Amino acid sequence: MGVTHFLLLSTLCLAITAQDCGKPQPEANMHLRGDNILLETFPNGASVSFACDVGYMSSRGSPTIVCTDGTWSTIALICRKRNCGATDEIVNGDVEYPEGTEFGALLKVVCNTGFQPVGGSKEIRCEAQGWTGRLPSCEAVVCEPPPAVVGGRFNPVKDMYSYRDAITYSCQKDYTLVGQNIISCSDKGILTPDPPQCVTTVYCEEPDIKNAVWSGGARPPYKYKSLVIYKCNRGFIMEGEGSLTCQIDGKWSPAFPTCKVIPTTTKATTTTTTTASTTASTTTTASTATTTRPTTQSKKPTDRLHPTDKPTPTGNGSNTHTVGIVVGVLVAVLAVVAGCYVWYRKKTSNFLGCPVLLGRITP
Repeated sequence: MGVTHFLLLSTLCLAITAQDCGKPQPEANMHLRGDNILLETFPNGASVSFACDVGYMSSRGSPTIVCTDGTWSTIALICRKRNCGATDEIVNGDVEYPEGTEFGALLKVVCNTGFQPVGGSKEIRCEAQGWTGRLPSCEAVVCEPPPAVVGGRFNPVKDMYSYRDAITYSCQKDYTLVGQNIISCSDKGILTPDPPQCVTTVYCEEPDIKNAVWSGGARPPYKYKSLVIYKCNRGFIMEGEGSLTCQIDGKWSPAFPTCKVIPTTTKATTTTTTTASTTASTTTTASTATTTRPTTQSKKPTDRLHPTDKPTPTGNGSNTHTVGIVVGVLVAVLAVVAGCYVWYRKKTSNFLGCPVLLGRITP
């Protein structure tokens, strides 16, 4: 009986302590190695190993863990992104790493001015095994010779032109060069600017600009690129450009200017004329100078100028009218005095009608 109990207890203890482990969870940038990835449970005492993902490398720690009584041991493995480091140097150029040197980064080859990349891989990337592809070499830039030019020539003549080599063009007699007369081999391996052309000499006719005269520049005959300057005659103003250039099509550019008459402005003159017998005034406005003549007025002998009447002055004749008024007043006063005196004589008595003017007059 006691033996039976002992066996049962031993079996129970073994069942309790011998628990299985579930599938272990990897840390960042790693995975289970081999067939272990297919299992879901692992018996007590089982061991599994981890491997770093593609592009990552083991920096330290053991890749293996053990299942003990249903628990996995701690993962010590640490995986870091692979660093490919710097690659080899290039003659007449540099290697740049705009994306760094870690896994997945691309490098860039830059040749010195006057050199260009030749050969090598189109793309060089940091992979699990390091930099993949082959570096190009930097070789001197060369340009193909230009085509022959009709009606002209160029110098020097070579099979190939190196970077910055210059080529000079010239045209034969009766031909005109259109374009730049000097071109050179650029760092891109092409001649710049485009080669010029030699065309039959072009002439422009004499500019026909009314009311304008030549003031500077070329004289006839006017060839391609001839420059002339025109100005308007006196009393005219120019609208447009006075500088003209003969173009390859035999026409002047820009379009001919026009010379227009300068407008004149005249100040308006205002003259006021007033007669001595009325207060009305006449105003005359003219666009040209106006001459005012004095107005002649004839008076009858019986006309009288009342002392309270005030004539309206008129321009330059105001002094003459004033003198006339004064003389008229004096004549009227003298007439009144004479009348009073005659009246006094007839009455043979004191003159009472004009005490203010004469006082008492004794015969």
